[in-house]
Amino acid sequence: MKNDEERTPDKVTCTVGLIGLGNMGLPIASRVARSGLSTVVYDMREEPVTALRDLGARVATSPANLAEQCDVICVILNNDAQLRSVMLGSGGDGLLDHTWPGAVVAIHSTVSPLLCHELAEYAAGRGVAVIDAPVSGSEFGARDGTLSLMVGGDAQALEKCRPVLESFSANIFHLGVVGTGQIAKLANNLMVAVNTHAVFEGLTLAAAAGIDHHKMIEVAKASSGDSYALRSYEYFIDMAERYLGGLAAFQDTIAKDLRHAIEVADEYAISLPTTSSALAGARQFWTLP
Repeated sequence: MKNDEERTPDKVTCTVGLIGLGNMGLPIASRVARSGLSTVVYDMREEPVTALRDLGARVATSPANLAEQCDVICVILNNDAQLRSVMLGSGGDGLLDHTWPGAVVAIHSTVSPLLCHELAEYAAGRGVAVIDAPVSGSEFGARDGTLSLMVGGDAQALEKCRPVLESFSANIFHLGVVGTGQIAKLANNLMVAVNTHAVFEGLTLAAAAGIDHHKMIEVAKASSGDSYALRSYEYFIDMAERYLGGLAAFQDTIAKDLRHAIEVADEYAISLPTTSSALAGARQFWTLP
């Protein structure tokens, strides 16, 4: 555990660690490595690790090994279970048990705000700052450096890692305390999901009457039914099939985010009826009629 001294700029040049080299993590890590920042990466799969090694990144042998080398750590995983496992581990082998005091860990996954609070509290006891900074903009935005980041956490911690975040994002919104970044991302995602549910139902109604869905999309684009969800609908389906492990896996991800949004709403004693409806039909919508 590295909690006996804080690493300072005169002791070490800032080194950036990235854990999770999937559809979003790989292009994000590639942007960081190409920016000239000293980069260390970790993933259980060999192919993305090799790609980053070819860009000059060092490869860690474990999350703990990465943490021992880095001052800013970006974590890009799929869900709460993966994030908890990497950050806390078992028997003292978690990332946070090996992170230097003064370091910043940025959580780019879309996960529960409560989990972010828990991890931030655990890290604070070790002199480590945790911010939540979920991203929006797809893997193409990550590749082009145009992502939007929704950040919750200490302002000084954000400023310490801002040069890293700016290497792969065009918009950084600081929204408040830890967890507010996740809440903003969940609010954004439920807007897209609910809107897409409406698109699906409209296309289903048209298809039942014999109207081709491509023609219906063309009609709605030129009419008051136009929206980002409508214009992106076929792209979402294609992306799910080509990059995200199939439509069922994509639907599971959408359902996860909607569940988290409803959990947050319950904390604030408010109701999200259209979100609940979208969650109930999560296995039905997103499928072209």
